[in-house]
Amino acid sequence: MRKIGVDIIQPMVPPYRVALFEKLDRDPELSVSLQCAPEWPRGQRSIPLSMTNYFPDRITVRIAGTSLLWQRGLRLICARGPGDVLVICGDVHYLSNLRLIFLAKSKGIGIVWWGHHRSATSTRLKIAVRLALARRVSDCVLTYTKTGIEYLAARGFDRSRLFATNNTIDLGPVEKAKAEWPADRLNQFQRREGIENKNILLFCSVLNPKTQLDLAIRALQLLSDPSYELVVIGNGPMMDEYKSAAVKCGVSDRIRWLGEIRDERRLAPWFLSAKAFVYPGVIGLSLIHAFAYGLPVITHGNPDHHMPEFEAAAPGKNSLTFKENDPYSLARAIRTMLSNEARRIEMGRAAYETVHENYTMEKMVANFKACLIYCSELSIRKSKSDSGRHRGLK
Repeated sequence: MRKIGVDIIQPMVPPYRVALFEKLDRDPELSVSLQCAPEWPRGQRSIPLSMTNYFPDRITVRIAGTSLLWQRGLRLICARGPGDVLVICGDVHYLSNLRLIFLAKSKGIGIVWWGHHRSATSTRLKIAVRLALARRVSDCVLTYTKTGIEYLAARGFDRSRLFATNNTIDLGPVEKAKAEWPADRLNQFQRREGIENKNILLFCSVLNPKTQLDLAIRALQLLSDPSYELVVIGNGPMMDEYKSAAVKCGVSDRIRWLGEIRDERRLAPWFLSAKAFVYPGVIGLSLIHAFAYGLPVITHGNPDHHMPEFEAAAPGKNSLTFKENDPYSLARAIRTMLSNEARRIEMGRAAYETVHENYTMEKMVANFKACLIYCSELSIRKSKSDSGRHRGLK
């Protein structure tokens, strides 16, 4: 049986994408090549994978205040003709994708447009341009969530060519890390850290403006009970500003700044000791991460200002929401969740079930592969149809 040749083009490979690409690469029905940059301009480095081909660099051109990017060295490696598939990142800033798309089309290769149907940071113009290009150049669109399918279908896309990955993280390392923290060891950790009688609110993400951590700091001030403490895991450009906000609000002694932690084994005791995961700003995969630990999430309730993964939140069941940009509403949501321990535990159980029923890596890989197979078959049908037309013209 002939393998489907698949070329995947990405800006870089972050840690949360490793399991997906490795599982696709090991699939006996696929021959996969991944092309990406060795590092991101902000300093993040791609995780090295066996199927990865690094292009040397990229050129940035600014036009009318917009950065347009060209990835030099991209080429078709595994995708060579009908039945093969090119998967491109649906970021319209990468003009080099267009050259590769046109080359693939000339060879009868299927095109999958993979990315956000929209995101919290997208302007209406960017969304319009993205959808127009996706409709014009792709054979299939692979979105992050089922909400994306409904969004695109409502805007005229052929539903049969829409697929959703149910974007997630690899739950395996989380489960392994949890197993290393049985109750007695976790109790020792809590006593050592002095948090055994505290209501720990956990935040874990990059400290940038989109996270809006200042709202959590203000909410902590409104929660005058000293048992409420905020643990902040992460680093970023807003670190100093957020620390200054904590001093101004008089709550710096109730916040622990742990910095960046990537080791799941070191993250686990904090997730397992927290009462709730608090994310005041634009939430995405952090929600899936918290749910994997059975930790209910508190975030704002405006879906237009979240990333697609917010779809997994079911307010009142596995999470609570507050009025966007309102620290008083956030403080009330925190107090509500922590005022009923039995209900909070049930929310955590529901959060855990949400990811293990709908957002496993196995399901993400299966969804991705289903899109590849459909696009492969579609490209073969199109090739045969084109051949028939050409014969009819002779």
